[in-house]
Amino acid sequence: MCLCDEIEKSSCLCDTFTEYSRQCAHAGGQLQNWRSPELCPMTCSSGMQYQECGSPCANTCTNSERSHVCEDHCVDGCFCPPGTVLDDINGNACIPFEQCSCMYNGESYAPGMTYSAPCRSCICSGGEWNCIDLPCRGICSIQ
Repeated sequence: MCLCDEIEKSSCLCDTFTEYSRQCAHAGGQLQNWRSPELCPMTCSSGMQYQECGSPCANTCTNSERSHVCEDHCVDGCFCPPGTVLDDINGNACIPFEQCSCMYNGESYAPGMTYSAPCRSCICSGGEWNCIDLPCRGICSIQ
């Protein structure tokens, strides 16, 4: 901190505090939210909230179980509020999981939309396809 220019002092202090906080988290320390509107403020977009100690493995529409299999230490950054996930299909905003779209053949389908394939019908629900098998016409041949 002795090397901080007077001109860049605020930025230098924030960088130093941020690195100290990261090292503390990496060592297993319990972090408190040290930032404030006056001290090294952070702004997040798309409905995200800044957290000093958030999971690097947050759930998304395409991976709703990610947080259950991740054991990495916490990181600082912008995260979706509780009860929402990152919509990584339609534009990186935080939405309730039930509003997640589904993908099929490179196309995005909103919840409630359906697609049909031979012998099968599917509906998009919470980012996942729920499909049922339909009766198929048999093919007869003589050998």
